[in-house]
Amino acid sequence: PNGKLDAKALPELNALAGQEYMPPRTKTEKVITDIFEEILGISPVGIEDSFFELGGHSLKATAAINAIEKKTGIRLPVKDIFSLPTPVMLSRKIEAAGEGEYSPIP
Repeated sequence: PNGKLDAKALPELNALAGQEYMPPRTKTEKVITDIFEEILGISPVGIEDSFFELGGHSLKATAAINAIEKKTGIRLPVKDIFSLPTPVMLSRKIEAAGEGEYSPIP
C-alpha cells in the first residue's frame, strides 16, 4: 500500500540450493570449510562451494585469509581467495606451500 517492499513476505534465500554437498577429505579442507562457515554464517560448506557465491565479499575475504593463516601458519595473499575461491583450491595451494608457523604482529 505504501509502495515499499514487504521483506517479510519474501521467501528465504538458500545459497546452497542446487549444489551437491561435498564434505572435506583432508585436514586442510576441513580447516578452510570451518573458517568459511564461521565467517559466512552458513553451514555446511562443501569443498566445491565458492566463497563469493555463498555471500562473501572483500572484507570477509580478508578475514578468511587471516583466519587461514592463523590456523595453518601459511600466509596467502588476499588475491588468492579471489582466484581460488573454493576450499579445495585453497587447500591445494596451502598443502603445496608446506609447513608454516603463524606469527602475529605485536
